[in-house]
Amino acid sequence: MRAKIMIISTEKEFHFIEGKLQGNDIWFPIKSDTSLFEAVEEIMTINNIAHNVTRLELERNMGNCKDYTVVYNKAI
Repeated sequence: MRAKIMIISTEKEFHFIEGKLQGNDIWFPIKSDTSLFEAVEEIMTINNIAHNVTRLELERNMGNCKDYTVVYNKAI
């Protein structure tokens, strides 16, 4: 089953705006050899939230910060 969640990202890190991984202002790093898509998918699959991420949809571009909707398949 597909689901959506919002994130905010900079060039070097991202943060879940809602959901289980929102935390107390937890920012996850994006490795220099990894795309935002790969970094988000890795965190979501490791934490058993997603089976996989299908796409990132840019919602807002605010200079060096961007808001994305993450569309993913829920973990089984």
